[in-house]
Amino acid sequence: MVGIVTKPSTIEKLNILSADAKYDLACACSADKDEHRQRGGDSRWLYPVNPQDSGPLDVLINKLKTIEPRAKRENTTIQLEKIVLPVAPIELVAKKIERTANKRLRTYLAHMHMIRMCDEYLKNNTPEAREHADFSLRYNSEPDALDATNIGYLFLAIDDIEKAKSLLKNAVQKKDDTTFPLAAYDLGMLEAKLDNLSAGFEKLGLNWVCF
Repeated sequence: MVGIVTKPSTIEKLNILSADAKYDLACACSADKDEHRQRGGDSRWLYPVNPQDSGPLDVLINKLKTIEPRAKRENTTIQLEKIVLPVAPIELVAKKIERTANKRLRTYLAHMHMIRMCDEYLKNNTPEAREHADFSLRYNSEPDALDATNIGYLFLAIDDIEKAKSLLKNAVQKKDDTTFPLAAYDLGMLEAKLDNLSAGFEKLGLNWVCF
């Protein structure tokens, strides 16, 4: 009997990979490292999955359970367990962080929220950027010159003038060589936005002449 072997086409290969990806235990298809499997403290593999997207995981568990009889015949066992971990509400976590006496931790988390704010703003995701800015100020109401300049600029961009002015003034007063020019420029733009042209030019170190 003659057997004919053909190689799958590119489309067939993609279909195979797409179907198998649903059961990708190593999560190799995910670009997010948080979704990759991790080794637990008891040497078991852990596969993080969003409970709302656990359909493929449930299918996989049911399929693997079908080979339990064969595992017993081979004098081994298969242990499968699905654990759903509750996530604490973000507001509850935020309040705990606000109350902590660990100032170093609060300052670090405030700075990290500032970085996330910048990332979201560059993605044109202003609501998310605003949320990170608010959390940053909740954890550290007196940010350093860098954080004050960046957060102040965001509030200026979204027309929260009072917060922007307070933060940018704070940044300018710190006279940090790295951030002072940008903070002074942003404060000048804020004054110009309020039609205070003379004050705006003054912040920029320029003379304003009205013709």
